[in-house]
Amino acid sequence: MPEQQEPVSAAAHGARAAQGEIHCEHPDASLYTFVGNLLLRPPLAPGAAAALPLSPASVLLRGSALQNTRWALGAVVFAGHETKARMAGWRMC
Repeated sequence: MPEQQEPVSAAAHGARAAQGEIHCEHPDASLYTFVGNLLLRPPLAPGAAAALPLSPASVLLRGSALQNTRWALGAVVFAGHETKARMAGWRMC
C-alpha cells in the first residue's frame, strides 16, 4: 500500500503565492555571522511589506542536513564559489 502524503500546511500554500526579496551582506568566509532581512510582500496587499530579520540561526551551510523536520521553506542566498563554506576553505565531498 503506498504511503500517503501529509497535507501541506496553510503556511506553505501561502508561501507559494508570496513574493519577496532578501537583502543581506556580501559573501564572506565567516561561517558564524550572517546579517540580512527577508522582505515579504503578501500577494493580495502589494504595498504592505514585512521585514523579517535573518541571522546565523536562519542559515544552513552547504553540506548541512535537516533532521526531524517534516518540511521546510528555503531560498538559496549564495551559490557556487560564493558559499560561506567554500570561501572558508572547507573541502566538500
